[in-house]
Amino acid sequence: MITPLALVAAALAADPYAPPAGYYDSVSGTGAALEASLHQRVSFPFTSWSYSVAAVALQAIDEDPNDPDRIVLIYNGQSVPAQWDSGATWNREHTWPRSRGIDSSGPDNSDFHMLRPCNPGINSSRSNKPFGGGGSYWDPGSFGEYDRGEIARSMFYAAVRYDGQESGTTDLQLVPGFPSGNQMGDLDALLVWHYAEAPDTRERRRNYYVFSDEVALWAQGNRNPFIDRPEYAWALWGTGPNDSRVTLQGGNPQSDGASELMVDLGDAVVGSDPAGTTVTITKTGIDPTSYTVTLPEGIGGELIGFFDGSVAGPRTFPSGSQQAQLAISFGSTDAVGLIDGVVTVDNTDLTTAGAGRGSADANDDVIVLGRVVAPADARLDGQTSVSVSAGSIAPGETSAALASLAALEPEAGLTAAAEVLSISGATTSLALDLQPGDVIDAGNALDVRVTAPMSAPLGAASATFQIELGDEQTVAGAASRRTLTLSVSAVIAPSCVPDVTSTGSNPGDSSYGVSDGTVDTADLSYYVEQWVAQNPITDVTSTTSNPGDPGYGVPDGVVGIADLSYFVEQWIAGCP
Repeated sequence: MITPLALVAAALAADPYAPPAGYYDSVSGTGAALEASLHQRVSFPFTSWSYSVAAVALQAIDEDPNDPDRIVLIYNGQSVPAQWDSGATWNREHTWPRSRGIDSSGPDNSDFHMLRPCNPGINSSRSNKPFGGGGSYWDPGSFGEYDRGEIARSMFYAAVRYDGQESGTTDLQLVPGFPSGNQMGDLDALLVWHYAEAPDTRERRRNYYVFSDEVALWAQGNRNPFIDRPEYAWALWGTGPNDSRVTLQGGNPQSDGASELMVDLGDAVVGSDPAGTTVTITKTGIDPTSYTVTLPEGIGGELIGFFDGSVAGPRTFPSGSQQAQLAISFGSTDAVGLIDGVVTVDNTDLTTAGAGRGSADANDDVIVLGRVVAPADARLDGQTSVSVSAGSIAPGETSAALASLAALEPEAGLTAAAEVLSISGATTSLALDLQPGDVIDAGNALDVRVTAPMSAPLGAASATFQIELGDEQTVAGAASRRTLTLSVSAVIAPSCVPDVTSTGSNPGDSSYGVSDGTVDTADLSYYVEQWVAQNPITDVTSTTSNPGDPGYGVPDGVVGIADLSYFVEQWIAGCP
């Protein structure tokens, strides 16, 4: 069975916060051309709401994902009651301050991408400080929250959205260092924050809420493109053509930046929860960049990949050499089938410093293989319980095959091998020749035999073995599957029939009744003594059988004159 591939913690193929297909098709270029096309994209369609409506709309847009009756504040991440109380609990923070170009009568005054709920005291402390590090700036990460990247993208949006052409607006600009007039900064710090803190699930959800009327009654109808496409930032404000290269560790990178890595997830039992494996994505070059991880549709197998942090959507690398971990595992093991898919890592920057760099950095492919297999199943001669006779076995020897231990194959080519997990029931006379750890491939079988230890006492013997079988332990989700029962009866007798005791031994001696490799009168005396006592050990042939008969020399469970005659005949002949 082959099923479609899916990706990520929340599955990229069904990412609920991704932009609609084709949303950015009209956006192109770099520099001024890119800024112009982005301005058009975020300006139309656009629904402007009043500043008073914002007090209600933000309750839905910034809803606490853990409690719909609460709202999450900017800068400190505090969750507070959402109900508007005229700004006592929270008020509306202009991330781009009014005193730096926001007009109280224009759409920028209540633009939901720039307006955030905030603790009144923190809002007052921030005042109109530009963002950056140091005493004259406001650091949105100073309360320990990861709001720096989010604020940077809010500033990027504002600079692209508002060019002063609309009534009640001014041309908002970002500059390095400390700004003046309608400017905000520090642009250098904002770029660092943007790449250091990629959009998380909460920020991406907020972007979707502002955009879509499926969630909020006061949808604005546009998106912040720097959340959806982080690469736009460098193409607008980067310090030069991007020199980043993204490759797969161990993937043998080529001059064009392409690398390829094969990952075999191995086998996983249907219904299990396997751990998977980890791939390291490496970034080189001085410049920061962004990248995506995608799976093409229609390629077989079901797969999940997720980043450290389990976040869907675009990812970023800060400047300098960096690494990120991509964990890949079976997304679902609900059905038996093959996995055969390609995970593609794409450096998404729009500029290039040369071959294999930035936008000229070729994609990297993780070729993923694996199997979801049916659990192992095994039987003894097609049954779960078997009783057999092993006949006569000499101490130290092994019987002929008693039963066939077969690993079934309900799913051809997709069934786990069976492994012997444990064996119980061995006695001083009989032991199975199987061992824990023995593996039987699906569709194959092993002959089961018993062995008599060298110290096994002579005479009738029996044992009931419990054979625990499960999936081969190298298979993800391996478990115990079945216990089979094998009952064995046998007669422990020396391989040299007349050698039944040790020379010179007497009753009570430890060697009395133990063969010693020598046939003499002690053996004859011992046998006759045991025969008179009807000891089963003296059952050495079948009653009334004669040389050449199938039962000649085969115990039949009866001690009679035929056994004495047979023994004497063998005693005279001695042992080879």
